[in-house]
Amino acid sequence: MRAGLPLYLSIMPPNKPELLAPAGNFMAAWYAFAAGADAVYVGLRRFSARASAQNFSSLELAKLKAVAVEKNRKIYTALNTVIREAETDDFISALAECERLGVDGILVQDAGALAVAREHFPGLPVHASTQMALGNSLGLAEAECLGIRRVVLPRETSFEEVKALRARFPDLELEVFIHGALCYSYSGLCLASGLMGGGSGNRGACAQVCRLKFSGDKGGGHILSCRDLFSGPDARRLAEIGVDSLKIEGRLKPASYVYHTVRLYRFILDHPRPENEPGYRELLEKSGFVFARERTKGRLFGGMKERLITRRYERSVGFPAGRVERTAPDSFSFTASIPIALGDVLQVFLDERERSPYKLPVRGLLSGGKKAPIAGRGDFVTVASEKIPALGQEITKVYSKNNELPGVRHDRFAPYRKKLPVRIVLFSDAPNTMRMETNIDGRSLSFVHPCAYNKSERPEGTVRRVRGAFEAAEDPLFKPEVEEIRCEGSVGGRAPGSRQLKMIRDDFLRRAAEAVSKREAERRASIHAADRAAGAGRAFPPIDGIREFIRDRANLNPRVSPRGLIPFHTGGRLEIDSLARTGNFVFIPLHPAVGDGDREYYEEIDRFIRDHPESTVFLGVNNLHHLGPVREWETRANVFSFTDFFFYLANAAAVRFVLRGLSKIAFGYYWIEGTEADRVSLERLSGFPLFGAGNAFRPPYFLHRGDPEVGVLGFDRDETTGEKTFGFEYEKYRFEAVTKKGFTYIFPVPFAFP
Repeated sequence: MRAGLPLYLSIMPPNKPELLAPAGNFMAAWYAFAAGADAVYVGLRRFSARASAQNFSSLELAKLKAVAVEKNRKIYTALNTVIREAETDDFISALAECERLGVDGILVQDAGALAVAREHFPGLPVHASTQMALGNSLGLAEAECLGIRRVVLPRETSFEEVKALRARFPDLELEVFIHGALCYSYSGLCLASGLMGGGSGNRGACAQVCRLKFSGDKGGGHILSCRDLFSGPDARRLAEIGVDSLKIEGRLKPASYVYHTVRLYRFILDHPRPENEPGYRELLEKSGFVFARERTKGRLFGGMKERLITRRYERSVGFPAGRVERTAPDSFSFTASIPIALGDVLQVFLDERERSPYKLPVRGLLSGGKKAPIAGRGDFVTVASEKIPALGQEITKVYSKNNELPGVRHDRFAPYRKKLPVRIVLFSDAPNTMRMETNIDGRSLSFVHPCAYNKSERPEGTVRRVRGAFEAAEDPLFKPEVEEIRCEGSVGGRAPGSRQLKMIRDDFLRRAAEAVSKREAERRASIHAADRAAGAGRAFPPIDGIREFIRDRANLNPRVSPRGLIPFHTGGRLEIDSLARTGNFVFIPLHPAVGDGDREYYEEIDRFIRDHPESTVFLGVNNLHHLGPVREWETRANVFSFTDFFFYLANAAAVRFVLRGLSKIAFGYYWIEGTEADRVSLERLSGFPLFGAGNAFRPPYFLHRGDPEVGVLGFDRDETTGEKTFGFEYEKYRFEAVTKKGFTYIFPVPFAFP
């Protein structure tokens, strides 16, 4: 090692991973960069899975792009919702905006969005959002085939699984969540919010049903509310195995959360043993003062036995500050483990039975028995309080006034403008003209403008003036850069005047903008034409004999699932009598979250198909990772496919995607959170047989990877099946949970309490 270099430079991975921060608004993005983030991910005003964040207008995104260019940082745009057919044109415009600004990648969930982006915007790198739930080798192989540059792995993925995927797919970028909120259900596979009427999580309007306080026969509380993921120094392990991007969750959180969390992980990634370094504890504390639920290592570093649920309280618990040692009628005292200042906010549960904490703004503070504006670590402090906790109760700090950040408004920043190369020819023989040539989105364009030569000037002066006029333009879209100016003909000391030059320049920029609009219109027309042509003239496998059977999706549930609830094959031995069937038709809906450790899952399906050539087998596709094996099975004469309710067909481009990918697809289920009118319209437009799920079908509202402990959720084991069941309720809503083979499924009970 060269003398003078810090030790950590010699043992860090050769390529540090990208530290990726959330930005729900311009201020959060600015402070993310200031704290050391290499990139931010943001949402636009539409198509963002965090619709309730402030998000970015086109102008704000352009200004953030200018900041990112100056600081050599990256921006990723989240367009990761299900796209309705009626929104296709607006979505294309959003893609065009991202293309013009040169964002470094877009995140998508919708199969149609993926198809449109890859086929018509090839310059935009596409990232598979965690909403796609791609967490196994089949999914990543399909992603590579589809031209996806990066996969955001599900938060249910373990470190060992990440490590194996990294080794198997060295050329595919992997992004892993290291910090922030966890969802009880797989992202993208949660239907609770949408089907309970509070707005679809797949449309960015999650009502956070899992954070509600439920009641049940065996105790209640926040029984579905997950703790927050905290990787801490373990994040370095992901760097060591070559993960490309380490992601912090939190587009709904304030700039102070982003800033202090990014600072913490920047420090962790830049030091070999961060917990032993001066400054680490302070960064850790500050990250807990802004917003922090109880913390967990999650499935990532805690494994399947890690306790995820924060049953008692679903909001911020802050950072430990001490335990009550003395009480008085109007105050309590404790030894501070962290600094306490006037204006901070403390939090305490008044006794062990309390479900909601008492928040205490610090307005009166004694340190060592004397009034003080601030008390240091280790000081014996007394705070005035109307409510007095019990001795021994833990005190936490949930807000620090010192964490507040000065406001940053986008008003003072200039927007990014795309460079527009210009080549100019001045021709001074009759007719006198200026010809301007440029290149927009790979297209060469040429504009010729009449020009009066009425100014006496040397050629070199004309060239200088023309260049200055074009490069001084304050156009909202383009920043002209003159690459070449040629004078042709007999100039003879004559040149166009400055006022005329500006008029010609403005006309040129207007026509360049029109060319961009024309290009967008052509792309829209091309996309719609491709969508209409996808099903035209295609003969789908006949389903007339089973149309009534498949109209109710509940009929396709495997017969061996508990009370017919679980709607797909969960694994194990397949027999004719274990599956849904009518006549000679057999249905095997595929599980949307099969891991690499369950190879027997696909092997058993393959065996069943081989052993039953007399049956017509329909395989239900619920995830992109099903496409590869289903394509192979479709080569068998008796095998057909359909898109199941978790595939979310909501637009014609998504229909085109599956028609292109599956040669023997017979029908599909429309997006389960959509409307019947939209289903009918899309079926008519695409020509593809589409069905609603039916009124009798009970889809799982939550799909959770894990087997909750008996003591946590109060499950009873069904000794006849080895399954566990549990009932609970919230107001008029009642639910039934079933755990089987490492997954928990939560279903609505189809009647309400009086």
